[in-house]
Amino acid sequence: MNNKNNTELKLNPNFSHRLIPGDGDITASSLCDTVNTLALQGKAVLHLLSNQFAGSEGNTSSDDIIFWALESAINTLNDIDEVVKSYHEAHETVVEGGAA
Repeated sequence: MNNKNNTELKLNPNFSHRLIPGDGDITASSLCDTVNTLALQGKAVLHLLSNQFAGSEGNTSSDDIIFWALESAINTLNDIDEVVKSYHEAHETVVEGGAA
């Protein structure tokens, strides 16, 4: 990446909108709720997409729409993976730090 001073731009986006809102504490219950919600979102996209192949002719989406629907489902699965990894890493840090 070419910046004026040849430094690499680092992004640190806030993805808290992907988590189930709570009181700020991340618990096993809030993790479960978050994963369940993300799984439902991914399943909904895949269900809508599957109807393109099992439905009647004439009601099919363009290749572009099918591609982006699949991309959306993949990204949702990646979000689930990252949320669970982050929870696990945070839990390990608490246990190793002696706060658990």
